[in-house]
This record gives sequence, C-alpha cells and structure tokens, in this order.
Amino acid sequence: MEGKRPWPRERPPFPTTSGLWGKPTAVNNVETLSVVPRILENGAKWFQSVGLGEGNFGSKLYSVSGDVNRPGNFELPLGVTVRELILNHAGGVVGGGKVKAFTLGGISGGMLSGDFLDLTLDFKKPQEYDAFLGSGALVVLGEDSCVVDFARSCAVFFEDESCGKCYPCRIGVVRMRELMDGISGNSSLIPDTLDHIKEIGDVMTTASACGLGQSAPKVLQGMVKYFSEELDFHITKRICPTNVCGFDANNTS
Repeated sequence: MEGKRPWPRERPPFPTTSGLWGKPTAVNNVETLSVVPRILENGAKWFQSVGLGEGNFGSKLYSVSGDVNRPGNFELPLGVTVRELILNHAGGVVGGGKVKAFTLGGISGGMLSGDFLDLTLDFKKPQEYDAFLGSGALVVLGEDSCVVDFARSCAVFFEDESCGKCYPCRIGVVRMRELMDGISGNSSLIPDTLDHIKEIGDVMTTASACGLGQSAPKVLQGMVKYFSEELDFHITKRICPTNVCGFDANNTS
C-alpha cells in the first residue's frame, strides 16, 4: 500500500507503534471492523455471550474448502468444534466418507488427522497440538486423498510465495519441496528424509523473518506426526495407498 518492496520489516517497531505510513496500525482486517457496529449497538456483554467456552468471545468467520459437499464461509460462535463445522455446516465429506485430515489457518496453521473432530476451533485449544486457528480457514481431505501429495502441493505453494528476503525461508522452502518430491515419487528419495524435514522445519520456524517462513513447515510436520503409516508406504514400500502419487497401489514388491 505504501508502494515499497513487499518484504517483511524488522521488528521493533511493531505495527501498533509504527504501521501504515508510520502511523499506529492496530486494526488491520475486515472481520474485526465488521463486528464493531454490532458491539456498539448491542454492547460488549452481548458480544461476549456469543462465543462458546471459556474465554471465547463473539463470532468467527470459518472457511471450509476441499472434499466437502458444501464449501463456503460460515459465521459461527468462536469455539465451534471441527465436527459441527465440517459435518453439519459444510455438509460432510463428498460421497459420505470420513474426514482423513484437515488443515487450519488455510495451510499455515498445520494439519491434523480425522481423530481431532471434537477439537474446538478457538485460538487456544489447537495450540496444544502445535496447530493454530489463524484465519479460520480449513481444507478438508477425504479418505481418497493422499496426504503426501497434498503436503507436496503445499510445499510448492510456499516455494512460489516466498519473497526470498531471509535465508531460512528462501532456502528452506526449496529443500522442503525437494524432500516432498522424493517422498511422492516425483524424484529420487533423499536419504534420511524425515530427519531433514524436522531439522529444516525447526530452523524455518525459529529463524524466518516473517510468518510465511515460520508457518511453511507446519503441514509437513503434521504429516510426519499423524500419518506415519501412510508415509511408511511412500518411503519404505514406494507405494501410494490411494494411487494418487503415481505409485502402483497393488505393487507389494
């Protein structure tokens, strides 16, 4: 907006002190602005009464995409469960199948398995599982989806979107994509792939200059943590159980 190169700035100063055009910038998203008139009209106590669970105040815009019957945006009380959001409001998984995985914060907040359907979508609970609600956007994967192929597509996205300012992100996103190429059969498998994912992910999370580099490894980290069996098929047996990555699902050699 200021006409400068789109690189993250060093902090401090933080936007609340020196933001847009050097002025304090505290409110910076439409979702926050849109709720102000209702608070002024109905009062703070009304706003606090809308949320679900302790410390969850007001409503939240949740976005659901992927393998669901009714993708879209849903304004619901903050703290709704994954189960209610996906199964009730988004119409469940296409074809009536089960939720295999879902992401949070678009693809920046991490990936969890379908075992977490009772997780409350607020700003505290997901952090217990090293995930973050973020923007409130979920991408849902059904049983026929391959988490490896999906994670690779996320790695490709972050490689394309990195501004290249800092070394951890500029180099890390490329290495992550290369590792996923090997797991998915798009190139030769790199030895000690999972160790490399952990090492590079830790460095990117702690040393990247902005949120993009810090969050880029999270889907891959979720893949390693919650989908070890599917990873074993890809890495050890060189088989994609869903036959998405190009391996022969019937090849047991």
